[in-house]
Amino acid sequence: MSHLPTNNTVITARESPGGPPAGLRLHAKLRWSKTHPPSDPTVSFAGKTVLVTGANTGLGFQAALKYVALGAEHLILAVRTANKGEDAKRRILELTGRTDPEALEVLTVDLDDMASVRAFVRNLESSTRTIDIALLNAGLGNPTYETSSAGWEMALQVNVLSTALLAVLLLPLLRATAEARNSPPHLTFVNSHGHNMVKREWICNGGSLLQTANKKEGWNTDRSYSMVKLLGMAVMLATARAAGDSAAVPSSSGGTPPIIVNAVCPDLCAGAASFGVILSAIFKVEPAMPLTLALMSFNATKASTSAFLSLLATHAPAWAADGWGGPIAAGTLALVTPILDVDAAEHSMREASTFVSAQGGSVSFTRQGSFYELYSTYFASDSPAVGFGSATVVSFRVLPKALHTSDAGRASIDAVFGAMLDAGVTPYVFQTAPALYAYDDGDPAQANAVHAAWRDSYWMVGT
Repeated sequence: MSHLPTNNTVITARESPGGPPAGLRLHAKLRWSKTHPPSDPTVSFAGKTVLVTGANTGLGFQAALKYVALGAEHLILAVRTANKGEDAKRRILELTGRTDPEALEVLTVDLDDMASVRAFVRNLESSTRTIDIALLNAGLGNPTYETSSAGWEMALQVNVLSTALLAVLLLPLLRATAEARNSPPHLTFVNSHGHNMVKREWICNGGSLLQTANKKEGWNTDRSYSMVKLLGMAVMLATARAAGDSAAVPSSSGGTPPIIVNAVCPDLCAGAASFGVILSAIFKVEPAMPLTLALMSFNATKASTSAFLSLLATHAPAWAADGWGGPIAAGTLALVTPILDVDAAEHSMREASTFVSAQGGSVSFTRQGSFYELYSTYFASDSPAVGFGSATVVSFRVLPKALHTSDAGRASIDAVFGAMLDAGVTPYVFQTAPALYAYDDGDPAQANAVHAAWRDSYWMVGT
């Protein structure tokens, strides 16, 4: 734990209590968090006014749901479109059984537009005189470079610049709340451990992380994600200092309570996209179950990558029936199956093996005693094996099974990959491992992260 005093501000850096053991690296921490989820909070929010941005979906919706279930008096759902906000409000009331719809208020804000942020805060100040908790959750991750109306890279605009403006504009309302309540309000930024993954050599000669993150040349999703998260942490620290400069003094001396400003990483969770589906596919594998691993790699060109992915798309249904699942990328494949032994696995994957061998690549089939053995050898961040590396995938989309079973469907898959490769975007594919799993739609636990669209797919495609 460390403390950094700045004027009236004390900035404290610490891990959450009950978190992963000390010394774990990033991927080991993420795996630990998946198997050790935090307990649901029981603290009461009775009498509290809570603001959640991005409240209509994913983490924002789940947070809003918990605030209402725990008695929040006034919940403000900050969303991009009113219709989505009203739908979220309806679902929250249904799920919590609350009978006071007036407790939930929908306000719109478009973080692509600074003017919209300013208008939102004006509307907020007209709606309430207090904000006890402001959860700044709204954000995005782009698979391709895109700019906002102001000319900034879109994730940089939404996750950093507009969020910073919103945080600063909220400070007067938070200070007023501290004075009125005589208790510290909270301003929380949703961020990620990924901010630790930025490398010094990424930064341009000028030394500006902001300008590097905004630069189109050399842009890619992996670096953008980490740099945006690091800039988000800088915003949080600057906001904490600005909150301290408000001349608030510790309540023990009889003055106004301070504003608590912090950032949180949700670790592994379903969210609004399909990352949670990937986790379900990986971590629902029985750890003691033997697996056969097919590991292939070759020096990929644009043409060979296109042909390789086309071949894999054709055989995806048959491989799903053989229990294969795992990641595929340009020139690489790492699929596992609990159904086949090594001989049967080699027969099942012979077309892919033939293609990779023809490219001068390497092909191996090995038997692993358990998923943990496989993970430790090939995927853990401190693994001695070369493995697959640690690519960060920002966004996945599922492909309907029907696309793999017709000439027209396969042609459309090929066209999408071709367009991605022409644009310099590397496709990532995840063959869904539990394609043969017998789901019980009546079991809420099984319906949690496994969306019906995923059940009707062999592949998830991301960048």
